Amino acid sequence: MKGKTLIKVVREIAAHLCIICGIAFIIIQILDWYNPFMNFMGTSAMIRYLLCAGALTLGIMHHFRIGGKKRKKRK
Repeated sequence: MKGKTLIKVVREIAAHLCIICGIAFIIIQILDWYNPFMNFMGTSAMIRYLLCAGALTLGIMHHFRIGGKKRKKRK
C-alpha cells in the first residue's frame, strides 16, 4: 500500500466489488432464463446486497470527493 490512503483502498475495493457482483448477477440472470425451475435469482440475495453496498459506497465517496473539489476551488 505504498502511498495509497485508506479512502483510495476502500474506493478500489468497492469498485471491484461492483464489477464482480455485476458480472455474477448477469450470469445468474442468463442461467435463470435458461432454467427457471432452478430459481437462481431467488438464491442470489447475497450478491444483490454486496452490489448495493458497493454502489452505495462508491456513490457516497464520489459525492464527498466532488464536494471537496468544489470547496477547494472556492478558496
